[in-house]
Amino acid sequence: MAVGSGVLADEPGSVRMIAPAACTGERVGQAGFELVFHNHYRRLVRSLAVACGNEDLAADVVQQAFVQLWANWSRISRYESPAGWVARVAISRLRDHQRSVRRLASALLRLGRQSDLDGASPGERLEITAALARLPLRQRLAVVLYYLDDRPIAQVASLMGVSEGTVNRHLFRAREALRSYLEEA
Repeated sequence: MAVGSGVLADEPGSVRMIAPAACTGERVGQAGFELVFHNHYRRLVRSLAVACGNEDLAADVVQQAFVQLWANWSRISRYESPAGWVARVAISRLRDHQRSVRRLASALLRLGRQSDLDGASPGERLEITAALARLPLRQRLAVVLYYLDDRPIAQVASLMGVSEGTVNRHLFRAREALRSYLEEA
């Protein structure tokens, strides 16, 4: 390890990092972050949009990854490839989202098949399932994880990657919407 080389770790399998002196100062750090963002954001969104078929979802996961990069910039800026780190985080978030959607679909199918859904008749169960389908994805996910899977708020928040307050807000809005939808039926 040569001090003047700018490499802090050069062992097989280790992460290569540039010397911290190259990233000193808030202004230099911000400029480095902005450079990574401007050089990689659009390309990563475009790639993930093709992979998942949803440009909005791709933009969301890439934005979340860049927020995480910014929050940890002082550490990650020393990695050999902060852009590679962002891509891995965005891909991981996309996979997490897709797993959540699959679990939600499975839970909704189970909900539709339950014979004793609070004593509801088959017609009422179909109305409930249809009303759930009208909810935005995050509200549906919160409802299913909290009410159907019987998970505590803290665990729902962790699974969804949001705060407990956000889960409570999703549940409140979902209950209001479901009440309205079911009164219409």
